[in-house]
Amino acid sequence: MANEKRKKTGGRKPGVQNKVSREIRALAMLHADDAIEALIALMKGAQNEAIRLASAKELLDRSCGRTADANDVQSFEEADERRGKPPQTFEEMLAEGL
Repeated sequence: MANEKRKKTGGRKPGVQNKVSREIRALAMLHADDAIEALIALMKGAQNEAIRLASAKELLDRSCGRTADANDVQSFEEADERRGKPPQTFEEMLAEGL
């Protein structure tokens, strides 16, 4: 009896955001412009090169998206091999509209 699994009851449905998370996100969005301005100021004016680089990276990650990890790239190459097609070049992807 102790090892029996019981059906879960209650709680949030999968994919439904926590109410507190929504409220915190809404409050944070009020300061998003200031945060971006602070990153720009650090990128342009910090004396430490590491701080300038980190702030530039943060701005790029948020505006352009993060780059793919090496593991992600390997997964795409393996998927091409499994489906029997050679990996596509960037130009081929653009031509197909991907």
